[in-house]
Amino acid sequence: MPLFLFVQPAGDISHFRRKHSVKVPGEYCGQLTGLGKEMLLAMLLLWNWIISNSVAFRASREAHEQRHGAA
Repeated sequence: MPLFLFVQPAGDISHFRRKHSVKVPGEYCGQLTGLGKEMLLAMLLLWNWIISNSVAFRASREAHEQRHGAA
């Protein structure tokens, strides 16, 4: 993918957004393909795992900061 998709340019880019905006038909919005539904299920499993382990993540971060100082 082109780098400009990931980097926020400096200055006003409203002219770029107007020129390169994508028009999506209203009836398409909100519909997921089979592949999109599969990805959503996988992401829900990942987020469930992240939430279930948030206490352990926080404890690990605090232990790291005590050993090495806060970043």
